[in-house]
Amino acid sequence: MKIENQAESIPPLKSGRLNSYSPADIKRRGVERFLDEVCETDPVNIPDLGFTAEENQRMDVIIQLEKVTSKNGL
Repeated sequence: MKIENQAESIPPLKSGRLNSYSPADIKRRGVERFLDEVCETDPVNIPDLGFTAEENQRMDVIIQLEKVTSKNGL
């Protein structure tokens, strides 16, 4: 069995470009190491999209209905 080099570099994500990694490469390098090196560590700032409290409440109801529906296989 061949043991792969854990020090193998992982190409970084390039902003504004399509990035793809093969599942075999991710497994070879280790999923945890891959995620540590490639993924953002800063919190994601979600912009204010201007929804009203009523609109947010309606969306929450729709999401709950979708969760129930998906659990029931409908």
